[in-house]
Amino acid sequence: MSDPDPKMPPDPTLQKIFGLLETGLILCNDQGQIFLWNAWMERVTGITSHEASQAQLHLLFTTQPSKALQDAIKEACKNKLSRRLSHQLHPYLLPLQQPGKDQQLHHSIMIRPLEYQGQAACLLQINDVSSAVRRELHLREAEALLRFEKEILSLVAHNQPINKVWQALCEGIEKLAPGAEAGLLLLNAEQGLVNPLAAKNQLLPSNISLDSTSPASLAALSQELQKTPGWWACPLITADEQLAGVLQLGWPEDASTPTGSQTLLERSTQLASIALQNHHQLLQVRHLAEHDSLTGLANRSQLTRKLQEACEAASSKPFSLLFIDLDGFKAINDTHGHDAGDALLVELAQRLEQLLPKEDLAARLGGDELIVLSPSHSTLDEAYQLAEKLNQLLAQPFPWQDTTLSTGASIGIAVFPDQGTSANQLLTQADNAMYLAKSRGKGQAASCDLPSVVYNAHKSNSEG
Repeated sequence: MSDPDPKMPPDPTLQKIFGLLETGLILCNDQGQIFLWNAWMERVTGITSHEASQAQLHLLFTTQPSKALQDAIKEACKNKLSRRLSHQLHPYLLPLQQPGKDQQLHHSIMIRPLEYQGQAACLLQINDVSSAVRRELHLREAEALLRFEKEILSLVAHNQPINKVWQALCEGIEKLAPGAEAGLLLLNAEQGLVNPLAAKNQLLPSNISLDSTSPASLAALSQELQKTPGWWACPLITADEQLAGVLQLGWPEDASTPTGSQTLLERSTQLASIALQNHHQLLQVRHLAEHDSLTGLANRSQLTRKLQEACEAASSKPFSLLFIDLDGFKAINDTHGHDAGDALLVELAQRLEQLLPKEDLAARLGGDELIVLSPSHSTLDEAYQLAEKLNQLLAQPFPWQDTTLSTGASIGIAVFPDQGTSANQLLTQADNAMYLAKSRGKGQAASCDLPSVVYNAHKSNSEG
């Protein structure tokens, strides 16, 4: 057998065809000695055909081709069998980079045996599959993002605690952007930034301000939040175009930007906005379900629940229950109309809430009947003292339009556990005591345990 021609195949027509192909061609023997190196390979590797000619494939690159490729070349030359090495099974065959980019060129290789210059050889056809890999990656990312969105929306739809939603949101972002850290900062009522997740302490860069909330300012803010190296964020905007906070994504300065991070952040911010809106609506619904629509005080439902909880708690402590019925309220409605009566009820409710400590609860049963559940006044004496303060407070005149409205209160007192150990017992005792007080005149307080003792708004007296 004669020695192979040390030069590339001289046929100019073939050379022209090889140069036009958008695929790599390498002709080599079982030892990897190269006889053909087309123009595509020159463009991708920067190695000329002259440099490649007669060189051995495994010595041509600073990083060796994969062992799977070298074994496949030898097998093709020996057994005359074609073989395709796919990117999925063999992601690193040749150390190829995308032209002009510092990124791996994903490729597959078709190996076909042939005879060249009287010796066994094989033709390697290198196909660039980078676009297909990118499409596949984008599809996987899109599917993962859809699963993530479904998970968050499911939590929102099932009215899970908002902090559980925030935790799942940040963990999901970090799972989809490995190496990055997600964080959330929300604006509170005082326009201060608060972190709802204690484990996430990432803060805004010092050059970022959240003091503007107009739509134009928010648009500018969105652009500003994408400029800090290693840190991106999206403003969290409510349905009424108000700034509610910022969702953040940060990564090490020496790391590359996470793939698809901007889309991920924008979609996650939309999820956060939906979750926040649902949370606010849920709070509003719960508030309406447990508060009187006119006065804003607790309604019968909330009072019953809180009263039952206080009675059934393992560490139940004494507390007092005061049943308040306004004196002369019907006359105000009859004389001045229901608008006047409603305005007076709102005013009296505000006075109650201003007087009572935080642990006490004021409620409206309906009409002119009010209740005070007071853990801070746990004895009968303390309850009488509170009743005195309440009567003095409620009796203060209330200017309305061109007149002045005034009322008093008859107050019935019951103390847990002496006068009842259940919500129904205590309410019944307090209600009966209120009628006892009302029977003695206006502005009085009484307890069924001490029927002879009645507090009067103007003087205390005992009746034997």
